[in-house]
Amino acid sequence: MKEENFRFKVVAVIKPDLSEEDKLFITERINHYFNLLSMAKADDHTYYFPKQDNTEFGMVCGFYIELEDFKKYFCKLEYYDYVDGENEVAV
Repeated sequence: MKEENFRFKVVAVIKPDLSEEDKLFITERINHYFNLLSMAKADDHTYYFPKQDNTEFGMVCGFYIELEDFKKYFCKLEYYDYVDGENEVAV
């Protein structure tokens, strides 16, 4: 997915050394919020909400905030705002 198709994204990379139980748990959490917020995926680690009428900020930011509660499971968790040129790093 080309970056011109979204203005905000979250990059979430699960730690490779987690137990199978922890991997399953965090994957279920990601999928829950992914489905709840109708997110889309650019690749295995990049999540976004398709560019619309300025409503996607809340969805992507909400996804990031929810995942931030579980940051111990990630080796990389970042939020990108291409409108204001901002980047927030949780991990």
